[in-house]
Amino acid sequence: MTSKRITQETFDAAVQENIEEFEMGPEEAVKEAMEQFESQGVDLSNIVKSVPKVSADGPQEPTHDILQALGDLQKSVASSSPEEVSTHLTRFCDQCKQHKACRFLAAQKGAYPIILAAWKLAAAGDQNLLLQALNALSMLTDGQPDLLDAQGLQLLVDTLAQSADEANLTCSGIRCVRHASLKHEQNRQGLVKAGVLPLLTSAIAQHGQHADVVREACWALRIMTFDDDIRVPYSNAHNHAKMIVQENRGLKVLIEAAKGFSDNPSVLSEFCSTLSRLAVRNEFCQEIVDLGGLGILVTLLANCNNHQDLVKQVLSALRAIAGNDDVKDAIVRAGGTESIVAAMTQHLANPQVCEQSCAALCVLALRKPENSQVIMEAGGALAALQAMKAHPQEAGVQKQACMLIRNLVSRSQAFSKPILDLGAEALISQARAAHRDCEDVAKAALRDLGCRVELQELWTGQKALISHRAANRNPACTPPVARTGGARGGAVAAGGGGCGGGDASEQDRVPTVPSRPGMGNGVKEGSVRLREDAEAVLPSTVSSKRDHRQVLSSLLSGALAGALAKTAVAPLDRTKIIFQVSSKRFSAKEAFRLLYFTYLNEGFLSLWRGNSATMVRVVPYAAIQFSAHEEYKRILGHYYGFCGEALPPWPRLLAGALAGTTAASLTYPLDLVRARMAVTPKEMYSNIFHVFIRISREEGLKTLYHGFTPTVLGVIPYAGLSFFTYETLKSLHRGKESWSQSGAIQEAIPRDSALVRARGLRSQGPPDGAVWGSRVKIRRRHTISIHH
Repeated sequence: MTSKRITQETFDAAVQENIEEFEMGPEEAVKEAMEQFESQGVDLSNIVKSVPKVSADGPQEPTHDILQALGDLQKSVASSSPEEVSTHLTRFCDQCKQHKACRFLAAQKGAYPIILAAWKLAAAGDQNLLLQALNALSMLTDGQPDLLDAQGLQLLVDTLAQSADEANLTCSGIRCVRHASLKHEQNRQGLVKAGVLPLLTSAIAQHGQHADVVREACWALRIMTFDDDIRVPYSNAHNHAKMIVQENRGLKVLIEAAKGFSDNPSVLSEFCSTLSRLAVRNEFCQEIVDLGGLGILVTLLANCNNHQDLVKQVLSALRAIAGNDDVKDAIVRAGGTESIVAAMTQHLANPQVCEQSCAALCVLALRKPENSQVIMEAGGALAALQAMKAHPQEAGVQKQACMLIRNLVSRSQAFSKPILDLGAEALISQARAAHRDCEDVAKAALRDLGCRVELQELWTGQKALISHRAANRNPACTPPVARTGGARGGAVAAGGGGCGGGDASEQDRVPTVPSRPGMGNGVKEGSVRLREDAEAVLPSTVSSKRDHRQVLSSLLSGALAGALAKTAVAPLDRTKIIFQVSSKRFSAKEAFRLLYFTYLNEGFLSLWRGNSATMVRVVPYAAIQFSAHEEYKRILGHYYGFCGEALPPWPRLLAGALAGTTAASLTYPLDLVRARMAVTPKEMYSNIFHVFIRISREEGLKTLYHGFTPTVLGVIPYAGLSFFTYETLKSLHRGKESWSQSGAIQEAIPRDSALVRARGLRSQGPPDGAVWGSRVKIRRRHTISIHH
């Protein structure tokens, strides 16, 4: 749910009102305004929560310090005075440091173009002023990367290139790059195209002894590999990582720079974090080892274990490069396993360190039984279980620990009993119950430990578009069952139920192919095989777009069918209406006489008088009704699980009723026009539009839906039974001449509704509230004629 927002002016007005109207002090007025807005759910994170200063000229324009500094800066830039610009830039930066709301307010009041103008003024050669302008831009874009435009982006890259020898300017410029790139994919791609990557790596190489430059450059390189902008469908994070490593020697530059900061934990932390973001390919992981990066990481883990943040980043880097199977072995040979366990034991109270330790050990044990042996001997399983006990509410710790235990025993069943003796089953079961995200990994760990696990079919194809006919006969797809001990043949790798999975026998095993050679995701791969009695089923393709041709075909076919049918029976339909609205008793002789006299008095074509209005109503009615019927059948079939099959009786009746109601609701005014033209003298209405005009002028627009209630009451059983009978007889007596019974079965039920509706269409008729009264009166007076 989006939070409510207010402007700074609204908040300032409320504070001023508290001061003037309620005689509050400044602090009390601000506090009262905050409580008032927060009680209404307003987000005040973008509001400067201080009393604006009243200018000496009057109380009309209270101004905050940040805006006063911005105004003074604007005046000094306009006067092109470097000394004044420098002074006001310093003052502006001091105000921006106070709170992000100050930066937000300044940006709203046009601070970016003012700073850009000061930047251009400083580019003439004043290094000190240029540094202040870069610092101001860095603070302003912190959390507001949208401010940077194409002009500022190019100016930033040019400044970095021209000031590459100046460490302070380079550091400030890189900080601007970092702020402008965070959560802004467009800025990242624009900066990369402008050539910022070689500038960043060269800054590390050139200023390798300057801690701030190296730290900022590592941070900026890492942000270039982020996928954190929710406004774009995808990012170029992977391509940027490849460009940093392959085109700009990023790994070599970073590792060489790290060697000069062995006693600087903050720089080393940034180095490790950046290294983990660049280890995105198998060969990159191996290159880190070849360049000596693994030795640095293992040494840091052993010697700097008192710095929790650094330990966490080292573990993250080890986890990343261990995706390469050869690097796994190198880490174990270098003593990384023991160092990881020792770090987790020492920082057991830190959930982030425990999570990264378990994740790193999990990757080392993946597909490596010999590594699992080393981890067990170093006490890795015990440390993981202790971490689970220490952090029962941390889902990340619980999940990684479960995955570690599963990888330890998946190919080394001998470790199951020692781990179970440490109380693993109870801890994993608690994690499974407490955290939904741990369901699959916890179930997989329990299964591979040989514990009792209930496997459930999470989806069986019911009420969906895919039919899985083989599931009814496949023993591996039976409803929830309990598997105990070593019965793992029907389990699914990483949990989840369904067919196949787990460890198949050697003769049935199908080799699996990793998604990337030598890389892993911390989950044991499973094998899949088809049963001989399984029936091949091709799943239906689910598309986001409907087949418009099918809908158009239903519309055109329905329209054509309705037009032909109504044209053929138009003379009889006209005769029926006349009998319904008059007191004459129906007989075949009387009907023939009515048709004959109409022909003599008004001509042959007069028998089809009003048919044009009928077509205007019938064509859309039939098109909508048939198309709607097909759509309702599809929707109900999907809901009740009968996709592509005949519907059961109740949904079949409901689809017809809904289709008729939909068509009647949309075309009812046309039905009224048809009835009026059929039963009134020719001189009264000249054409269809004349009917609409006269009704709207003389009787009001409500008349167009006069008698709608009896119409719907008649349409619901009529259409429902009509389509129901048709579909039923079609399925039961396909090819036989029994379909005509559908009209006879349903016609008798709504006949009285049609009579009430026709009388309402012919004149002002009974209102909707008197529908049932009209039914009773008509039945009493014309009991026989209604159903004759």
